[in-house]
Amino acid sequence: MSQVREDLLGWLHHDEPHLHYRPVNGGWSSLQVLEHIMLTSHFLLIIIDKGAAKAKRRALTMPVQEDWENYSFISDALNEVAIHKSFSWERPLHMEPTGNLSLGEVRENVRAQFVRCEAYLELLKHGEGTLYLTTMTVNGIGKLDVYQYIYFLILHAKRHLTQLQRNKDEFAAGR
Repeated sequence: MSQVREDLLGWLHHDEPHLHYRPVNGGWSSLQVLEHIMLTSHFLLIIIDKGAAKAKRRALTMPVQEDWENYSFISDALNEVAIHKSFSWERPLHMEPTGNLSLGEVRENVRAQFVRCEAYLELLKHGEGTLYLTTMTVNGIGKLDVYQYIYFLILHAKRHLTQLQRNKDEFAAGR
């Protein structure tokens, strides 16, 4: 999580010309990609908020995960989320960038989102995050616990780091 956060915040540090460049294929500019990451994380965190609260409540009456050797955290379908264009998925319209936010607004939102993820990991540090599952339809992943949802959020950001670099490289080659 730390590496993806640092890499992502590095893209949000300075408003550079390459951030506004739209690739030849008509895809999003890097600034639009960054806004998309922020928007997607926003909606994932709504699900994580609810899941964490329910998991914490369940921990009052249910045993928490103690057998970490048999805990299945990662699936192939989940790992594919980190690989740009590894599967086809139509994102909902509310996760598409609007262009209405400044680079600074996107940066502060992304920074706050990572802080929230870290806070949830601290809050659920005794295994409580395994007590509540929510369905993830992307790539046919299925049920995820709170820890896996946070991991999905991180993998989604990582997925787009490749796209950001490709945009920057194309911009540099065209100059």
